[in-house]
Amino acid sequence: MSQKVTIKTVGIVILITVFTKFLGFTRELVLAYFYSASVISDAYLLSSDIVSILFGWVLSFSVVFTPVFNTALIQDGKRRALDYTRKILTIITILSILAIIITEIMPGVIVSMVGHGLSEPQKIYVVKFLRIIIFSIGFNALSELFVSYLNLNESHIIANVVGLPFNIIEIISISISVYCHNPMIMAFGVVGGNLSKCLVALIASVTKGMKYVNLHIEYDSYIKQTWVMFIPIYCSNMLVEINTLIDKAFASYLPEGSLTLLNYGAVSRRFIFNVFSIVITSIFFPIFSRLVIKKGNYNVGDVVEKTINSAVVIFIPISFLVIIYSEDIIRFLFNRGALKGETDNIASIFAFYCVGLTPMIINEICSKIVYSFKNSKLPLYTGIITIAFNCVFNYVFIKIMQTPGLAFATSLSQLIISPAFLFLIHKKECSIKFKVLLRNLFEIFIVNGILFAIFYYIKKLEYFSTIRSRFGLLFAMAESIIFLALYIVIMFILKNRAIKELFFYFRRRR
Repeated sequence: MSQKVTIKTVGIVILITVFTKFLGFTRELVLAYFYSASVISDAYLLSSDIVSILFGWVLSFSVVFTPVFNTALIQDGKRRALDYTRKILTIITILSILAIIITEIMPGVIVSMVGHGLSEPQKIYVVKFLRIIIFSIGFNALSELFVSYLNLNESHIIANVVGLPFNIIEIISISISVYCHNPMIMAFGVVGGNLSKCLVALIASVTKGMKYVNLHIEYDSYIKQTWVMFIPIYCSNMLVEINTLIDKAFASYLPEGSLTLLNYGAVSRRFIFNVFSIVITSIFFPIFSRLVIKKGNYNVGDVVEKTINSAVVIFIPISFLVIIYSEDIIRFLFNRGALKGETDNIASIFAFYCVGLTPMIINEICSKIVYSFKNSKLPLYTGIITIAFNCVFNYVFIKIMQTPGLAFATSLSQLIISPAFLFLIHKKECSIKFKVLLRNLFEIFIVNGILFAIFYYIKKLEYFSTIRSRFGLLFAMAESIIFLALYIVIMFILKNRAIKELFFYFRRRR
């Protein structure tokens, strides 16, 4: 594959990814429009989380699949790799059936474990949703495996397209549920969306050599490798989900609708994070991977430093801006339909979540770095510590700040863990120039802090209140452009190394 084609493919994949994330965010907006922060929306969102978290072990097999498939392909050829694929398909199918049986037998027990503080009406709805949504687990797991298979066969564009029907079907099902006065249609929409995703991915995979499911599972060396890798990867992935579930468990003790408000604040943060993190991952991770594979530890520390520097250069100003204009952003997104009147609460939650945007991207980078070195234990340890901090902070801040306190607790725990994670990488994997990194971080934070104070003061001036009430987000966007322009100019005047490297990279890529 030529470099030109590769760059073109990466660009298309990024656009599709952004569009898919946008559709997913639109789905949340449609849910907010029709159901607001209610018992039904709380139950719908919590039941979906329960399926993802408690039965995430089914999904984790698709993560393990990629490295083991590559090993089988290199060592024993394509036929053995395809045979391994069929075995994994069978395992996922069996585990999915097991998950469905467990859920159908004792849905009340599962719901009580997760949402102890829920009211009886909430528990009833969660059980109803859960008993339907659980049927999506197999389709979801299989589709993820098919997507991995497509990526391995360099069908990157179709691998990213398969997620589009899922979001479209869910948006339609939410709308139909309102007009039919039957919220359970949303649950069937989740199943139908995952089924459509699975079928599209399956058809595409078959064209790339995927064969039928083989019910005979021979316990060979590759299946053994799968189980060995599965445990630490699953535990690490689940810790992130468990952290989210803990937040929602605390929120279940708050007034009805708190779960939904917390979710909308988190979803808004996640959308911004996903869009801007694509810039970081698309630029630096390919470079980093090549260095690890081809040159061992040679210059890896420098690339890690550049990656972190670029992350903070982008994410710190974005964090400050979304905090300043959180009310404008949330009002534009949610100030309509059944959720009108709750935007101030969501804006507060969103702002506190965005305090942790920069630590989030640093932790994401650190996780990918250690996985590149085949170190699966370090993310597990840091994940456990993060959960411990989050539980303590949740307990403290929920009493002081209610729902926004849960968002602040999440950000604060991320803020504590990110430098510790980076230091552990420095000690165990590759040498990082911390003095250079800290100096760069200090410059960026101080400049943005000063600009934040100025623009926050301007935002509060009554002189612009009439204009703001009429133009809202447009006025905020204009101020944001000025903010970023001043930020870039000041950083160049200060001869900041990180922002220069970022600009020079883009100049070379034109």
